Amino acid sequence: MSLIKESSLYMVGRGIPALISFVAIVVYTHLLEPEEYGYFSLVVVSVALFNSVFFHWLRFGLSRFRVRYEHKEIDFLSVIFFTFILLLVITGLIGVLAWQVLSNEIWQGLILVAVLVLWGQAWAELNLELLRSRFKAWHYSALSVLKAGFALLLGVVLIRYGFGEYGPLIGLVIATLLSTFIVSRKAWVDVKLKLAKQETVKELLRYGLPLSATAIFAFVVSSTDRFMIASILGVDKAGMYAPSYDIAQQSLGIMMLAIYLAGFPRIVSTLEGENKNEVQKKLKAYFSLFLTIALPAVVGFMVLAPNIATVLLGEAYQQSAMNIMPIIAIATLFSGIKAYYLDMSFQLSEVTVALIWIAAVSAVVNVILNILWIPVYGLEGAAYATLISYVVSAALSLYFGRQKMKIPLFSKSIIKIGVSLFVIIVVIMYLPVPEVVIGGLLGLIYQGCVVVVVYSLTLYITHYLL
Repeated sequence: MSLIKESSLYMVGRGIPALISFVAIVVYTHLLEPEEYGYFSLVVVSVALFNSVFFHWLRFGLSRFRVRYEHKEIDFLSVIFFTFILLLVITGLIGVLAWQVLSNEIWQGLILVAVLVLWGQAWAELNLELLRSRFKAWHYSALSVLKAGFALLLGVVLIRYGFGEYGPLIGLVIATLLSTFIVSRKAWVDVKLKLAKQETVKELLRYGLPLSATAIFAFVVSSTDRFMIASILGVDKAGMYAPSYDIAQQSLGIMMLAIYLAGFPRIVSTLEGENKNEVQKKLKAYFSLFLTIALPAVVGFMVLAPNIATVLLGEAYQQSAMNIMPIIAIATLFSGIKAYYLDMSFQLSEVTVALIWIAAVSAVVNVILNILWIPVYGLEGAAYATLISYVVSAALSLYFGRQKMKIPLFSKSIIKIGVSLFVIIVVIMYLPVPEVVIGGLLGLIYQGCVVVVVYSLTLYITHYLL
C-alpha cells in the first residue's frame, strides 16, 4: 500500500470518529438535561484519567516494540495480553473499593458502568495500536469508525428508552466490544501465559511510563476543571461547561492535528537527511501554513460563537456556551501551537523528558487558578484558568525548547495573516446580514462563507502587496 493511500486511510480513521463525536455532543445536549450530561461528562473524563494512568504505557510499549519482537510476536503479545488482564484486575478492585466508599447511589451505579467503559476503551485502544503497528490501516479505520458510529446510535436509543446519563455510557461499552470483536477477533487467539516474560514487562514500563506521565498532566489541564465545577457549583454546571469546551476544542483541535500529521513526517525526513538549513526552511513553511489555517479558524469560531451555540446546542446550554467558547478557542490555539510546533524542538532533538516537567507546571497552574477563580467567576473562571495554563505551557516550551533546537517563529507571512484577520473582524462587525438568513443555521452558513471568502481574498491580495 502506498504511503499516500495509507495516510488517507488513517485520516479517515481519525476524522470520521472525530466528526461523529462532534455530532454526539450536539445530539446529547438536546436529549439530556445539564445534570445528566454533567454526570456523563464526569464519567468520561474519569475513564480518560484511569486509562492514562493504568493502560497508556502498555499501548505505547506495544507501538514501539512490536516490530523489535516481530520474530517472536506471539511471545510479545502474550506479555501484552496478560499484563492487560492484570491491569483489569487492579482497576476492577479500585472500582469495587470506590463503590464501597461512596454513599451516593447515583455515583455507585456510575462507578460500575465507568469500570466497564474503562475496560472497553483500553481494550479497543490496545487493538488499534496493534493494527497500526502491523500497518493494517484499513482495519484501524474500520474499528475506529464502527466504534464511534455504534456508540452514538446505541446511546441515542438507550436515552430514548429512559436510561438518561447511563445511555451513552452503556452504548459505548457495547459498541466497543462489538466493533473490536468484528475487526480484531483473531488477533489474540494464540497467546499463552507461559510465553510471557517479566523482562519484557520492565522494558515496556521503562519506555511507556514517562509518556504516560506527560499524558496524565495534560489530562489535568484539559479535564479537572469539570470535577472542580461539579464540586463547587454543582453537577449541572459541569454539564453546561463540558459541551461548550468540547465543541471548541474538538473542532479546532482536529484541524490543527491534521496539519501536524501531514507536516511532521516531512520535517523528520529532512532532518534525517542531515540538511540543517533545509530543516529550518521546512519548519518555517510548516508554521506559516499552520498559522494561515489555525488563526482564521479560531477568530472565525470566536466571532460566530453565539450563532454556533444557538444552532448546535440545546437551549439549556446556549448562554454558557456563548461566554465560554471564545475563551476555549484561544486556549486551543495556544495548546495547538505548543503541541504541534513548539514541542518539535524537543522531538527533533530527541530530548522529550523535559515535556513532562512543562506539563506538570501547567497542570499545577491550572489547578490553582481553578480553585481561585471558579468560586468567583463561575464557568468563565474555569475557561480562563485553562487559557492561562496553556499560555504558560507554550511559553515554557518556547523558552526551554529553543535551548535544545532553535525553530523559526517569525516571517513575512505572519504580517499577511494579521492583516487578513483584521479585515475579517471589521467585515464581520459591519456585515449586513439579509433578513432571510438572520440567526439559525442559514445565518451560520452565511457568516462562515463570508469569513472564508474575505480571508482568502485578503490573503491573496496581501501576498502581492507585502
